[in-house]
Amino acid sequence: MYIGISFAALSWLMINLIVYKEAFMKAHIQDQLFKRIYVPIELHFGGRLFYPEFLAQELSFVLALIVVAYIVIAWDMFKTARSKGFLAFLQSQELVQYFVLLSPLPFFALLTYAKSKLWWYMIMLIPFFCTHHSVSSHEN
Repeated sequence: MYIGISFAALSWLMINLIVYKEAFMKAHIQDQLFKRIYVPIELHFGGRLFYPEFLAQELSFVLALIVVAYIVIAWDMFKTARSKGFLAFLQSQELVQYFVLLSPLPFFALLTYAKSKLWWYMIMLIPFFCTHHSVSSHEN
């Protein structure tokens, strides 16, 4: 399912890039993605901890479980890479699993750094943050 959603999103981006060329690059990539990092959108300001505070407020105890699960995943990834050897780990199927489980973290870091603070940006990350808990508890 993750691959299907990614394929659909990338297809949409590629089709629009082919059809609209530079106009699409400016309107979507420059104005919608990069500009939101350094220019707040219409008074949507917040402190550096806006998104962590939002998660703490909305998820409360579950957030503690998520943080513990990420620590366990990072430790497990380190142990797996060490036991297999770094190059073998880079070619293993486990790397894909770790990539999917850890994929929300760069986006979360980007949101935290960005100037615009919109609470609904977190809506799409909450299921990803919770997915790793079910995967790691299923394996044990």
